[in-house]
Amino acid sequence: MDTPTSINRARESKAGILAEALATNVYWRERYQQLKVALPGCVSDFEQLPTVGKAEILAEQGQIPPLGRMAGTGISRLHQSSGTVGHPLAWGDSPEDWNRILDIWDILFDIAGIIRTDRFLFPFSFGPFLGFWSAFEAVARSGRFCLAGGGLSTQARLRLIERHHITIVLATPSYALHMAETALSMGLNLASLSVRALILAGEPGASRPTLRHRLETAWGARVLDHHGMTETGPVTMECAANPGLLHVVESSYIAQISNLQTTCNSGEGELILTPLDRLAMPLVRYRTGDRVRLASNPCSCGSPYMGLEGGILGRLDDMLIIRGNNIHPEAIENWLWSYPDVCEFRIEVYGEGSMSRLRLLVELATCANQNASIQNLKSGFQERFLFQAEIEATDKPLPRFEMKSRRVIFK
Repeated sequence: MDTPTSINRARESKAGILAEALATNVYWRERYQQLKVALPGCVSDFEQLPTVGKAEILAEQGQIPPLGRMAGTGISRLHQSSGTVGHPLAWGDSPEDWNRILDIWDILFDIAGIIRTDRFLFPFSFGPFLGFWSAFEAVARSGRFCLAGGGLSTQARLRLIERHHITIVLATPSYALHMAETALSMGLNLASLSVRALILAGEPGASRPTLRHRLETAWGARVLDHHGMTETGPVTMECAANPGLLHVVESSYIAQISNLQTTCNSGEGELILTPLDRLAMPLVRYRTGDRVRLASNPCSCGSPYMGLEGGILGRLDDMLIIRGNNIHPEAIENWLWSYPDVCEFRIEVYGEGSMSRLRLLVELATCANQNASIQNLKSGFQERFLFQAEIEATDKPLPRFEMKSRRVIFK
């Protein structure tokens, strides 16, 4: 296991190498010259540099497509974000960078309690996103059994789990829930199969207590949250010994939590990351936009890595203002998942500004009494959030998502 000393030693060594890469990178050299900031040399230097955000990177890539001046030489792999809330952001890696990303996954799997005999299924079609591509290749490199389920129906993927004695499934929370619903319609008892853990990413749902409980009950398996970004790489994994706590792989990242842009509780703020293992296209003090809370106590597992309580709490830019009430979509989602009658839902926002209107469109279980369920939801919403929302049941199935869900719709 890494120790604080070994982590600091690794970070200082990598920071020095990253500093050399920045000195030859056109974008960063000119940026720091314009800001009249000296190039960094050690970890403490990096921690004091100005931050950079996604909008600045997208602007750079828009002016000089496809990667802007950030891209160095030797790039052999290209990945891009989903573009769920805007234009996709592209990122390149050299072969050496890619191998270091796979090394990070080895650490993440250790944090998750993965063992040598685990058998993996990746039940989705591989696109240009980075996350599960890197996980798949890390599993393959380790010599463990790994199976790609692209191009198959959900029913066929479930049969793969059954036939090949899969123990670890990687997916989004939404798709894991959809697989559970499909298994029920097939008469397949998921909890009786060999799956012992779900590694879920792409959405914040895996750390939400109500959805986590629903998934763990349906699958009879442990839910493990993971998060990363195309532009940073794989960053955290939920601790196998401490549900709801994510460990940051600090041997590969300089991680900071800034509360300058929030009015949150002490220890809560925006996650700022400097990846130390991506030299062909460096990134320094990146404002991720993710709201996190620093763990107040050391983890019971004994890991020296930084802990984030409750996973990714949400996005700094996702707060809704409804009739003068501030509310995050994640809070609505967690509340809705606590109702067993709710199978799926959509959050619709009408209008702009403080007088926006909120409607929740819910898909209820076929056995539910719709009128009673809707009244229960309305009164529950009023009690929980202290204002009223329009809540309606749909008579048609709402969309299910294999990749990132899109449950918040602006009308």
